[in-house]
Amino acid sequence: MNRLLFFLLAFAAVQSLHAQTRLWSALAQGNAAYAEGRYAEAERQYLQILQQQPDNAAAHYNLGLAYMGQRNDEAALQAFADAARLSESGDLASRAWHNIGVIRQSAAVADAAARQNLLQQAADAYKESLRLNPNDDETRYNLALCQHQLRNDEDNSQQQQQQQQQEQPDQQPPPEQQQDPTQQLMNLAQRAEDDTRQKINDARTQQRSLDKNW
Repeated sequence: MNRLLFFLLAFAAVQSLHAQTRLWSALAQGNAAYAEGRYAEAERQYLQILQQQPDNAAAHYNLGLAYMGQRNDEAALQAFADAARLSESGDLASRAWHNIGVIRQSAAVADAAARQNLLQQAADAYKESLRLNPNDDETRYNLALCQHQLRNDEDNSQQQQQQQQQEQPDQQPPPEQQQDPTQQLMNLAQRAEDDTRQKINDARTQQRSLDKNW
């Protein structure tokens, strides 16, 4: 019985060692493929690791790099988010957040409509990265650049609004047209009444003059 138990334990140890060897081999092959620019092959190797170890933060991070190499931004964002969530290393999580910021900041250049939102997301990612690693000068520089871009966009927007406000008075309708219809009718009636009184006064003045001359 003891020999059987020992055999089972030994067999399990061998199997575990074999599985670890395969994972290390896949990691090495994935890293080599990534270094050579064969990003699809690197992706395949990292996914093979994650099939066996779905909580492997380093594999998620490397997978994100492979997706970035293929310009698959959405998949890369998810991989880096998983790496940051699962990582027990502040350095790895910090690098994952940094890369999320890079992807968002790059996307802002190509998408004018979502530029402000993307820049803000990038800035938030850089801040999270710096929270985990305050000594990362590259992340600090990227954050400062993001904030500068946001301020410039805000200044440009304010200038456009001021210019529109300056041009708006020239396009305003006359004051009478801005009044409600009831007020316009009252104004017209008042003018008509004033004109009538003026005509009556003029006629009376003319009549007095004729009476004197007669």
